[in-house]
Amino acid sequence: MNQLLVTRSELKYLISNQEYVYLSMLLKSVMDPDIHTRDDGTYYIRSLYFDSYDNKDYYTKDAGLEKRLKIRLRLYDLGSDQIKLEIKNKHDVYLIKETAIITREDAKKLSKGDIDCLLNYEHAVIGNLYHILKTNFYQPIILIDYEREAYVCDALGIRINFDKGIRASGSTLDLFDEAASLAPILEENMMVLEVKFNDILPDFYRDMLSSAKLVKTHYSKYCFARELI
Repeated sequence: MNQLLVTRSELKYLISNQEYVYLSMLLKSVMDPDIHTRDDGTYYIRSLYFDSYDNKDYYTKDAGLEKRLKIRLRLYDLGSDQIKLEIKNKHDVYLIKETAIITREDAKKLSKGDIDCLLNYEHAVIGNLYHILKTNFYQPIILIDYEREAYVCDALGIRINFDKGIRASGSTLDLFDEAASLAPILEENMMVLEVKFNDILPDFYRDMLSSAKLVKTHYSKYCFARELI
């Protein structure tokens, strides 16, 4: 059973297509594309988010509290047989992400609210997730997908993502539905820029981002989708 623990800092920006064109040109000259990048320069992401009966995770983020979490299923290919089950714990800009892999069949069960399918796994992350889901009456709440253009510098632990064409649905919650009806949640010329790094972002990268005159935001795809859908 695969398990991944990632601890890092994360900065977010809401940017226009004009800012994207400028920054992506710079990044291509100094960083490598993500290994999953397709010929068109992007790769696909779909996530199904869960929340408690009283929408605790949404309100915690919306209120701007420093400590918050999100739980989701995630895939990169609708035909995938192995699905990521993740919990993201955030404290201000610091992120701890724990990931486990579950089967497609169990992901289908979980997306229908069958939490007990997780009892089949002997896995610390899944055990923790099961406890949170069960005791707080979590249910699938919103489906989100988008195309990601990602650049990495593995030597420095830096990752920069452009998330484009972000869409969501609060009625269609089937993670594997190829015909799911999802609505755009941003204006056509807008996208999300994420900057992730370990410890300190080197001045070279800070200067590059500053040259685009970006304004940092606490934008959350999950919360914004919940407000609009």
